[in-house]
Amino acid sequence: METLVIDEEFRNLIPELTGDEQVRLARSIIKDGCRDAIVVCQETGIIVDGHNRYKICAANDIPFTIIKKDFTDREEAKAWIINNQLSRRNLTPYDRGRLALQLEEILKAQAREKQISFLQQNQGATVPPTLAERTDTTDVPMLAQRTDTTVPPMLAERETQARDTRDKLAEMAGVSHGTLDKIRVIEELATDVQRSALSDGSATIDKTYKEIKGQSKPTAETTSTVQTWDKDEESIREQIRHIGLELTGSANSKFITVDQLAGQIDEMLGKLSDAAEALRGLK
Repeated sequence: METLVIDEEFRNLIPELTGDEQVRLARSIIKDGCRDAIVVCQETGIIVDGHNRYKICAANDIPFTIIKKDFTDREEAKAWIINNQLSRRNLTPYDRGRLALQLEEILKAQAREKQISFLQQNQGATVPPTLAERTDTTDVPMLAQRTDTTVPPMLAERETQARDTRDKLAEMAGVSHGTLDKIRVIEELATDVQRSALSDGSATIDKTYKEIKGQSKPTAETTSTVQTWDKDEESIREQIRHIGLELTGSANSKFITVDQLAGQIDEMLGKLSDAAEALRGLK
């Protein structure tokens, strides 16, 4: 049996299987063999897809097939891993959003390198590290005075490009822009316990975000859910609009499965029921 290489950075990009998923996968492979090939980097033999399958096969001496893919660098391999996970796995909205944010950082790094390389080749100048992120060009004559059409979209088109990227990431994650922004905050400030609860579906993004931002406190099971809603009419209306946008984004996303959409609808119906109670409480 061929020994493959596990790269921890690559491995950590992939959300862990739940206990039930691990059991079902092991039973399937032991009974029927490893039907799906394990994908590795052409040059290094590092696994980019199939870590769990490889672990089960190695432990039980079960043969497997390999597909080799060629990547120009680690960033391209990481982007492939994330896209592959988003297209295949039945992940929670939190895990999908987290993957989308990781992909965003990779895309930013790749764009920045291309911009710096272009400017260095066409200007013959050393570009400071932060230049690719500049939007104010009043004190950068090299950029402010350029009128030729060969300049890449870093100025007026940069904002549009960034917005398009954000739209695409939200669609891939199957969540609204607002939810993706909440996940960004959660990734920065949440505890391991909170992240674990989000990954296994026992906690919601909205509630965890509010706890982190101090907008609500964890309550006992007997506490009314109405208390988690704001007490003025306009704030409640805004939260209802946000629920509608989030559900519309999921319904329009080709990356969301039927089961995922049904689960989100159930969650949204619960939130809307709470909203109705909150509105009645204003009378």
